[in-house]
Amino acid sequence: MVSFNKRKVIDLDYNYNFNFDGFNTGSFGSEFATLAAGFLVVFAIFGIIALALLVLQIIGMYKLLKKGGKHPVGAFVPMVGQFQLMELTGMNPWWLLIMMCIGILNIVPIIGFLCCLAALIYFLIIYCSGIAKSFGKDSTGFIVGLVLLHPIFIFILGINKDTNYVGKKPAKDILFNKEGTVPVE
Repeated sequence: MVSFNKRKVIDLDYNYNFNFDGFNTGSFGSEFATLAAGFLVVFAIFGIIALALLVLQIIGMYKLLKKGGKHPVGAFVPMVGQFQLMELTGMNPWWLLIMMCIGILNIVPIIGFLCCLAALIYFLIIYCSGIAKSFGKDSTGFIVGLVLLHPIFIFILGINKDTNYVGKKPAKDILFNKEGTVPVE
């Protein structure tokens, strides 16, 4: 005979223990805090270096624009400074607009990026070559330094007392200035 009066008692304990025995949450928190602090220190160091390079570039651009006879406000407004340096070197100012709009090529995934990169490198080389030649530093080493370490070499050009503006000396350009001569204004 089966008795239906006996109930099976299910003990439900709703007091959950969130401290898992195999996982020490205290050490995970301290490891995460250590990692976060490490990233913060690295970002702070990079920020200080970037700020120092920015100050060097502003001082150098200020001095360069004064040497070239331009108003030095371009040292504080990047596009104005680039335009003024392009005027001093004799480069076609259309390059500035091209470089601002070149990002449109990034619509095409890989080829667009490679075209943007190639155009940027080409522009940077002719731009830095024109700057170096217009201020009397036409050695290949100085041009390479200006391309790779632009803020430092702009600072060197700006504070060097022996460097003077010698006139417009644009680099040969396959798009606007094929001969490397000063454009007629």
